[in-house]
Amino acid sequence: MNKQDFIKKLPFYHEAPDRLKSEINNTAIIAQLKNGDYYFHEGDSCANIAIVVEGRIRVFKTGESGRVITLYTVEEQETCILTTFCLLSDRTYPATAQAELNTQAVIFPAPVFRQWMNDWDIVRSFVFTTMTNRVSDMMALIEEITFKKLDRRLVEFLAEKSPQTNSVLQITHEQIAMQIGSAREVISRLLKEFERLGALELRRGQIILKDLTLLENAVK
Repeated sequence: MNKQDFIKKLPFYHEAPDRLKSEINNTAIIAQLKNGDYYFHEGDSCANIAIVVEGRIRVFKTGESGRVITLYTVEEQETCILTTFCLLSDRTYPATAQAELNTQAVIFPAPVFRQWMNDWDIVRSFVFTTMTNRVSDMMALIEEITFKKLDRRLVEFLAEKSPQTNSVLQITHEQIAMQIGSAREVISRLLKEFERLGALELRRGQIILKDLTLLENAVK
């Protein structure tokens, strides 16, 4: 696809006034990230803002102990709210953002996008809608971490990712720990206990869900 094809995937482009479309066409830059590439490191300045048009970016926080927790993912036709907050407050990026898939994004300079937010209702609406959705996600994450037992969170994660009996989940214990906010050693211990019960089978880089009902009963 050429540059214009990516621009047309922006959620507010088709309804934008002609002057805004012209400014978008003139300032847009297409960025491509391979799976695993970093978009932001913690402490980076936010000179640009990106809107994902294909792929997915994971935003996560790493503690002093090395423990990692996923804050949210930026899906297609979304932007990162932490980037927006940085853009509006002139602060550095407070987390890490990394492509989970091969990702294409349309990037705009921060001063330009900030001016669009002042001038155009359609851009403000896009940003505020994204913020509302992400705040809801963050509240759900806080509730989950605070009130749910880790073994229950792990079972729900496995059921979501591998909903069918004998389906193979290609994932490491470290990756699970990063997704649900725990340590690899803790996740490994819980998985081995579930395996001992006969609810799943562990292989190198794989988890085979054998009995979802047994797994769910184990954490009731």
